[in-house]
Amino acid sequence: MEGINKRDFFEIAIAACFVPFLQTCSKAAYFISRNKIANDDIGNIPTVELHRHLEAGMSPETMALLAQKNKISQVLTRNGKVPIEGVDPQDPDSIRNYYQRIFAGFKKPDGFSRFLDSLGLPVSVMVTLQDLETAAYQQILEQARNGSIHTELRGSPYTYQEKLIEKVTLEDVINAIRKGIRKAYTDHGASGAFIACFSRNKADKYGKDVVNAVLKTHTLESPVGLDIAGAPESEFPPAMFEKLLQPAREAGVPITIHAGEQSAPPEFKKTPPSFVKDAVEKLGARRIGHGTSLIADAKLRDWIREKNICIECCPVSNDAMGYMPLEKHPMREFLDAGLRVTANTDDPIPFGLSGVRDMFVKYGKVLRLNPTDVIQMTRNGIAAAFVTPERRLELERRL
Repeated sequence: MEGINKRDFFEIAIAACFVPFLQTCSKAAYFISRNKIANDDIGNIPTVELHRHLEAGMSPETMALLAQKNKISQVLTRNGKVPIEGVDPQDPDSIRNYYQRIFAGFKKPDGFSRFLDSLGLPVSVMVTLQDLETAAYQQILEQARNGSIHTELRGSPYTYQEKLIEKVTLEDVINAIRKGIRKAYTDHGASGAFIACFSRNKADKYGKDVVNAVLKTHTLESPVGLDIAGAPESEFPPAMFEKLLQPAREAGVPITIHAGEQSAPPEFKKTPPSFVKDAVEKLGARRIGHGTSLIADAKLRDWIREKNICIECCPVSNDAMGYMPLEKHPMREFLDAGLRVTANTDDPIPFGLSGVRDMFVKYGKVLRLNPTDVIQMTRNGIAAAFVTPERRLELERRL
């Protein structure tokens, strides 16, 4: 090992993990047969993840590789103004330790800002289109290896564009990420998709540009999703964006909206269940990110069920941000009510997770889940995925 630098070490390590595995398995062998899962425990069931942010889902190893490649030793907060101290972006253990140290602060009054600041670390190491492609490619492969038969990544193309040293368009950013996702599927059969986001509080700055970029890149043969995220949800409710999203809705772009997330039970005064309804009725959302406030309105839950709207539950995220205690998360009640529920990590690395299967193993009991629930959520995820009909059939066969 003498003479090998960090970058070489991490490249060798990743190759050692992935290459033998991929060479000895057919594409179908990534996944577990339906006959087997009935007798397996919750940690061996294939999963689908629909709500996972690209930068916050990068593994520490991938972040370190990109930092080594780009000779980055100092990273900035997400706004690009303040250095993040106490972390070596070229060392995966240092990255893990950094997020472990700041995790408790996410529940403080300024927790969401602390959380967003921390995402400057992964965003700062992606400075070329090739980096975006690599980040997407590695993440889809990692999740396939961790039992996910389909993983959807989302992120703000504008945020990524700001950090690039190249002069590129938003469409270039979207296509670079999609290229990495397609390569994971072409090379190894690992399925994924991309959802472009814009922050609700910055919609006036770049929301229209992101919508237009999605309209230029989305096709029936290669779907691109659209999402509204960010904070504060209470000041920028879904109804504000009806006109902005109308062209995407009319073009058939698959839409998911963060809604009913950023307030606490039982009243959910800041983000009431009506936000979820507006996201569906006025914005054309096929899926809802989080949607925890639905627990306060049984009638609306029935309406959501009748319309087959998927709820992208993110229980560990909701607990980590101080919105909903894990043991009280309504995902169990949503399942019992027959809603099309999926389980997701949202931002796994800051929250101490690797993927959905990891979440089930660590928190399945406190979330009151059993293997049948997990299988149902995987089926729900396949049904609600932003993919072509042909890909959906393939995913069903894999399960």
